[in-house]
Amino acid sequence: TSLYSMHVTPEYIGELQALGFKDLGARDLCGLKAMGVTPDVVKGYQTAGYKDLTPRSLTRLKAMGVTPEFMKGFVDLGYTDLGSNDLASLKAMGVTPEFVAGFQKLGFEHIPARTLTRLKATGVTPEYVSKMKAQGFDSKDLDKYIRLKTDFN
Repeated sequence: TSLYSMHVTPEYIGELQALGFKDLGARDLCGLKAMGVTPDVVKGYQTAGYKDLTPRSLTRLKAMGVTPEFMKGFVDLGYTDLGSNDLASLKAMGVTPEFVAGFQKLGFEHIPARTLTRLKATGVTPEYVSKMKAQGFDSKDLDKYIRLKTDFN
């Protein structure tokens, strides 16, 4: 009855199975359907480089508004190791690939996801780092810019 009430059709199940989801239970199927995870959404995530997502990861990503384009933006910057929790956190904090690219232009390569969210939360931007460098504070450690920003605000 739960599958019927959520409009989970045999076609929907078949399309997900064709994408590699062979052992989906009723709970998974209802969760995916409720969050609007369509086969096209799954294909988009897979095309962006995320081929091994679980049903739980798919629902989390969709709930947080993580799009395949968002994912691909990070992959293009070299972030091929971000998990669904990392992507959801980055999206929730408003960390964009453009934000990260700004730090990369300043020489900061592959900043951990946790640090990226801390940078965004504290208001440390590439512009802020550039300004501090121009004033003589030059560090290769982004945590020092976070401390500088939080200690003096």
